[in-house]
Amino acid sequence: MDSRLPTLFLLICKEQQEHDIKKLAEKMSVSTRTIYNDIKKLNELLIADNHEEIKIEKGKILYTEIISSSFEMLTNLDFDYILSHPRIRRLRLLTEVLMFEDYFNVDDLIEKLPLSRNTIISDLKWVKEELTFHHIELHSRPFTGYKVIGEEEQIRQLLTVTVLEDPLLFEGKPKEDIYLKSAEKLLEMCGDELKVTLSDSSYDRLKIIFWVTFKRIKAGKTVQVTGSNTREEKLFLKKRTQFEAETHLSFSHQELVYLAQKFIESSFIHYNDELTEQWMDFNLLTDSFIKDVSKLSQNDFFIEDTLLYEGVMNHLRPAYHRVMSQTEMKNPMLDYVKASFLNLHENVCSGIKIIEKELSVNFSDDEVSFFTLFFIAAIERKKMCPTKPKKIIIVCDSGVSTSQILRSKLEVNFDVQILGTLGKRTAGDWLEKNEVDLIISTIDFEYPKIPSIKVTPIVTDEDMKKLYFKLNRKKEKIEMVEIMKIINQSVSLSEKQRKKIRTDLMRYLRVTEPKNKENGVYQPMLIEVLHQGLIQVNSKAKTRDEAVKASGELLVKNGLAKESYVDGMLNNVKENGTYIVIAPGIAMPHARPETGALDIGLSIVTLEEPVVFGHPQNDPVQIVVGLCAVDHQSHLKALSELVEILSDEEKIKKINKALTSDEIMTIIKENVI
Repeated sequence: MDSRLPTLFLLICKEQQEHDIKKLAEKMSVSTRTIYNDIKKLNELLIADNHEEIKIEKGKILYTEIISSSFEMLTNLDFDYILSHPRIRRLRLLTEVLMFEDYFNVDDLIEKLPLSRNTIISDLKWVKEELTFHHIELHSRPFTGYKVIGEEEQIRQLLTVTVLEDPLLFEGKPKEDIYLKSAEKLLEMCGDELKVTLSDSSYDRLKIIFWVTFKRIKAGKTVQVTGSNTREEKLFLKKRTQFEAETHLSFSHQELVYLAQKFIESSFIHYNDELTEQWMDFNLLTDSFIKDVSKLSQNDFFIEDTLLYEGVMNHLRPAYHRVMSQTEMKNPMLDYVKASFLNLHENVCSGIKIIEKELSVNFSDDEVSFFTLFFIAAIERKKMCPTKPKKIIIVCDSGVSTSQILRSKLEVNFDVQILGTLGKRTAGDWLEKNEVDLIISTIDFEYPKIPSIKVTPIVTDEDMKKLYFKLNRKKEKIEMVEIMKIINQSVSLSEKQRKKIRTDLMRYLRVTEPKNKENGVYQPMLIEVLHQGLIQVNSKAKTRDEAVKASGELLVKNGLAKESYVDGMLNNVKENGTYIVIAPGIAMPHARPETGALDIGLSIVTLEEPVVFGHPQNDPVQIVVGLCAVDHQSHLKALSELVEILSDEEKIKKINKALTSDEIMTIIKENVI
C-alpha cells in the first residue's frame, strides 16, 4: 500500500484542520497531481466504510467528520464493500482478466468477482480501453468468450502496475501472501549475495514483479528475453534450486534472466560493487558528463565531488537498463527540481546528451531529474562547514538520489554525522548493532530509546522548526590557516610538528584540503603514468590467473601497488566474472583501491599465446592492461587515452607484434603527443 495514504489519513481525517494541497505536496515531496490521486484512493476507502468523502475547494481541504477507526481498520474492509468502488472494482477485474490462461467468459469472471453480469459487461469496456492503451488486445470469439493477446512482457508490466494501484488486493488472501513471502525471501537472498540494499520503493515494486512472475509461470505463460551475462543473471541462474524450492514452481532460463533484469533496473540505497558489464564505458561517460555539466553551470566544484561521481555512476546502470526495457520510473520530486533548480536541470539535460549518444538511449525527463538531484546534493555539500556532529541515520523508502538531497540539506544546516541511509526493512537490524543519537525519517519509523524525527526529503520550513529543537546549527566555516596562526603565536614548532598538528586537527574537525578550483581533480595523461618498466611483451602466461598476475606484478614492482592488490585483482575476476574483458582480445583486470593501491598506474602485458578468459564474445585475450587507481576519477584521463588507442585495430596489431617495450611506448606516444 502507498506509504503516503496512512499519513494523509491522519492529517486530513483525524486533525480536522484545513490543509493546502500545494503545501501537502511540498511536505511529501510529490506533485499536486499525486496528492489529488492519493485523495481519490482515500475517498474510495472512506465511502466503502460509510464515511463522508474528502472534498477539495480551491486547493483547500477541510474534513469535519470525526472518525474513530484507525487507518488499519479502514483498510480491513469486507470484499463486497471493496467491489462497490468503481475504481477498485475495475482494477480487480483487470487483474483477473490478465490472469486467465486462455479463453474466459462473463460467467468465469462472476466466479472470481461476485458482481452482476451487467456490471461486468459494462466494466469490460473500460478494461478493453486500458489494454488497448498498453498495446494488448482483448480478443472476443462468438460462443467462446474473451482472450488476452499480447507480448508477455507487456502483460506482466501492466499487471504489475495494476496490482500496485490496488491497495487492498492482498487483504484476507493468505494464499496470495504465500507467494509474497516467497518473493521477500528471494529478494533478501539476492540482495545479500550481490551486496546491495534496495530502496523501499524498489523493494515493494520488485516484490510485486516477482509475485506476478510466479502467477504467470503457474498459468503456463513464458517470457522471451535476451540475456546479457550480467552478474545478476549469473546469480539468479545459480540460485534456480532455491527459487524452485521456495515457490514449488519450475523456472526456465528465460524466467530467471527476466527477474534478474528487473532487479538491475531497480534503485539502490547502497551499492557495493562497481564491476559490472560496461563498467569502463560507464566510468568514462560519468566523468565526461560531470565535466560538461560543470562547464555549463560554471560550478567547478562538481568535478571535485567524489560523492557526486559515485552517485551518478551507480545510478547510471539501472537507469540505462530501465530505458532499454522501456520501463518507466516516475520521479516524485520532478516538480520540485524544475521549480527550484530549473537552470541546473536544463544543464543536466544538455550534459546528459553525451551519455545518450554513446549508449544510444533517450532518457525521459523523470530519469534526467534523478541525475539532477545528485548535482543539487553536490551544491548543498559545497555550503557545508565541518563541525563535531551528532550521530544520526536517515530512514527512507526512496532511492539514493532522493535520499542524497535530504542528506545534503541536513549536513548544510546542522552539526550531524550521517552514519548511513537505510530502508525501513534494514534499519531495525542495523540499529541493534550500532549506536546513534537520532533517527531522521521520511516515513513512519520508530526504534526503542532512540529519538526520531519525521521530515520530508526536501526539509520544509515546518520540518526545520522540529530539527532546530534536536540539532545544533552549523557553525561558521573552519579555516585551518587561522587556527594554525593562533597556535604559532603561543608555541614554537618545527615544520614536522606543525604538519602533524595540522593533520590531526583536520582529521578531528573533518576539514579537507582546499583543491585547485581551476583544475579540479588532477588527472594525469597516459604518458605520465606509463613507461617501459610497466610493459611486458610476449608473456608466457598460460591461464587467465597467470595473465592477471603478470599485469599486477608490474604495478607492484614499480611501487604503484602492494602485493595484496594482486590478490584483489584475482579475487575480483573470480567473484565478478569476465567483465574485465572489455573488447575482443583485451582484458583490464583491477581491484578496489583499499586492497592495496598506492598510486595511479597502468601496465601492459602482451601474451605469447592468446588465453581464454571465459568471455562469450571477446575471447581469447592477447593484451592484458593492469589498472591501479586510488580514487574514482584521477585515472580517467589516462584510461580514456589508452582506450582510444586500443579502439584502433591497426594499433592493436602493432602492439601484438611488438618485440620490446620500447616499440609499444613508441606506438603510445604517436597517439598522445
